[in-house]
Amino acid sequence: YKRSKVGFIKGYKRRFWHGDNFHRGDDEMPGRVVTLIEEDDVCTWGVAFEVTGSQMEESLKYLNVREAVRGGYLTRAVDFFPRGTNQPPVQALVYIATPDNPIYLGPASTEEIASQIAVCKGNSG
Repeated sequence: YKRSKVGFIKGYKRRFWHGDNFHRGDDEMPGRVVTLIEEDDVCTWGVAFEVTGSQMEESLKYLNVREAVRGGYLTRAVDFFPRGTNQPPVQALVYIATPDNPIYLGPASTEEIASQIAVCKGNSG
């Protein structure tokens, strides 16, 4: 990547509400992974990576397979607000799981989520 920036997006929060039957679990015991959930008046901090030229095509191809094909996430463009008050927002892509996804798990108690994360195992752990 060319550079990275710390910042935030508005209107989303992170939750371990999406299932994963490849990287963090399997078909019998899907693991839990983070997705973004829409909610007014919240923001989520993260890092945006700027890619250019051939990196852009390669990155989008890789992310499409990992996040959309295998993970079932939808792609959305959002305003990303870099840390610091003098910088305008930039467009960024985020990947979001919705309840329409067959492996979407939805909300659960903290204990249930922690237990699932601890015991499930997939190709990446």
